[in-house]
Amino acid sequence: MNKSDVVNPYAVSCVENYFLAWCKESDIPVWMLFGTSFLPIQKVLDDFSRPDILFESYIGLPRVQEYSEKLGLTGHDYSEEITGLKKGGFDLLLMKVGKAFFEGYKRTPWRDDHYIAIKSLGADELLYLSSYPLEVGTLKTEEVLKVFGGSVLKYELKLKLETEVFNNDIDKQLETIIHTDYKAVNNCPDLKALRDAVMTLKISRARTSLWLKSLRHRFIYDAQFDILLARQKELYDKLFLKIGVAIVRNRLSCDFSGELSEIAALEYEISRGVKLRRLRNEQV
Repeated sequence: MNKSDVVNPYAVSCVENYFLAWCKESDIPVWMLFGTSFLPIQKVLDDFSRPDILFESYIGLPRVQEYSEKLGLTGHDYSEEITGLKKGGFDLLLMKVGKAFFEGYKRTPWRDDHYIAIKSLGADELLYLSSYPLEVGTLKTEEVLKVFGGSVLKYELKLKLETEVFNNDIDKQLETIIHTDYKAVNNCPDLKALRDAVMTLKISRARTSLWLKSLRHRFIYDAQFDILLARQKELYDKLFLKIGVAIVRNRLSCDFSGELSEIAALEYEISRGVKLRRLRNEQV
């Protein structure tokens, strides 16, 4: 796992960044982890219309590490101790770090619970990879104790796929895509809430696109459908950029209902395409 591996469009958090990179390194097809990632556009807009919903704490988009465990591909453990890292046979170790880790940096992560991937280099040294700031380095024992944030997440490979769960979720997600009511009424209270909603949708659609592209046994993916998904990504990227510019320029009264309606119309067309291309009664 290196720095380029932990920058991807499918992750909500640093933990997901490391976890997806590790799965790829371990030859787990990451698309299999996106079987519950499609979210109806209006549901996300409705959720972020509530003042208590924030991007960093939003639970509407399933966490890939939790779904992987549900599928029987991986397992995990949790510890509040930093000692004994060599024990237990875990393949991925993530250590929570505190504010001391970011001393000397101009920026800090937008989440309070930042983790770094770690690997023991011996009795008194750790190799670490951080997704933010994006860097690789080493920590001596005294440095580890200084920056340790109080918890370690430990992941291990299981590779015992729950095929019934996997196949059932394929059917459920295809049905959701096909039967969603595609409307997009912006009821977010401010542009920052809308930005968070659009960011969530960007991640949801990136995951769903890869999932559809990889679903060869249940879906006919062709060049025409690829054009639709590329257009979808383009529209979300443009809208996210426009909202960001409006926030920076303090144009908080900007209305993006036209852009949302265009995205919703395209997603309805995509859903019709999914219905036409769907293959039935094929199991892994």
